[in-house]
Amino acid sequence: MSALDFYISLIRLGRLQRWEEDRLQLNPKLVDYEVNFKDKRASYTHFNHNSQPITISFDLAMEMKEMVDKEQITVLHLINQKLHNSSRIEGREFLLDALHQIDQLKQGAAVSKEFSPYPSIIESLNFIQQELRTSYSRLLEGSSSETTIQEPKITSTLKRKAPLLPQTFTYTGIKYFKSKGDKDTANYKLDSFVRGLLNAGLVSNFSLKLKKESPRSVISELKNIFKGVESSHSVIWTGKDGQLRFLIRQLCEQGLIEPRVGHWKVAISCFKGENGNAFSEIKISKAQLPMETKKLNDIIQQLSFSTR
Repeated sequence: MSALDFYISLIRLGRLQRWEEDRLQLNPKLVDYEVNFKDKRASYTHFNHNSQPITISFDLAMEMKEMVDKEQITVLHLINQKLHNSSRIEGREFLLDALHQIDQLKQGAAVSKEFSPYPSIIESLNFIQQELRTSYSRLLEGSSSETTIQEPKITSTLKRKAPLLPQTFTYTGIKYFKSKGDKDTANYKLDSFVRGLLNAGLVSNFSLKLKKESPRSVISELKNIFKGVESSHSVIWTGKDGQLRFLIRQLCEQGLIEPRVGHWKVAISCFKGENGNAFSEIKISKAQLPMETKKLNDIIQQLSFSTR
């Protein structure tokens, strides 16, 4: 059951323990590095571009929830895709096997104490199971007379309230300049844009990927964020919340990035607060806009292009 590989490796193949060890390992290169193995937390001191100390913290329970929230959408997509390409009989057997395997995974997580700090794992499996039962109730209860499975009428919260979204933005100039046979201009504009954010002190030069200061790594991650490349590491936003709101709003309104619907969800997956904690949609989308916007507008201008 390839769709459930993430959960299988997490629960049965020791991936959780390896992930914990990797996230909580002591790092002598970090200042004031402290690990609380009981609470699954770690923290260290980082000095920003003004040489002011900032405490960067990791909460593994929160990180796990972010991981499974993304993974459950992927699982449902893979299972739905398999069912849409199956006969009704094959699809029903596949679905029953998936539901049975989810039950086994839930039981495995419930009996092991190492999963107790991460309730989101079982909650995620419950969500997937309920979503499948709701979406394919007729398939589970009905006859096998139809040869193929029609698109289901999904009534659960995933279909109504949580459409699939990319995890990063895509600069619209990439497609435009490519259509003109220009391979360099989009990359040049993106490079100027992300370096402008870094040089203005709006993003930290501390790389969450490398756990150390590395402007080169941060620039690479920023480019990925605006090139539509899925990235497992966010970038630390050191500007004010309202500046981030203004940046994303202007990029959307000027048609410089996609998606324009669900952009706050994408933004909070790409950027972390100055202490490494996650933003919330409400915090960013309702933040007070800055009075002074010239610096940001100058940076945004680096991405502008004319289609005339």
